[in-house]
Amino acid sequence: MAGRAGTTKTVAGSTTNQLNGVTRESSELSQKLAALFNHDTSTWLLAQADFLVKLAGRKL
Repeated sequence: MAGRAGTTKTVAGSTTNQLNGVTRESSELSQKLAALFNHDTSTWLLAQADFLVKLAGRKL
């Protein structure tokens, strides 16, 4: 039984380490995604302004 307890603790420790790693990666990806959305909004506004200027140029 002592062997099983040691194996169980090893598996639990490994699982905890993996969970901590996934949690950290998830947090990092959330931050990157938030930065992407903020950047995307400004990029979209610039593209929209460029389109409207070109459209106005064609109308003249």
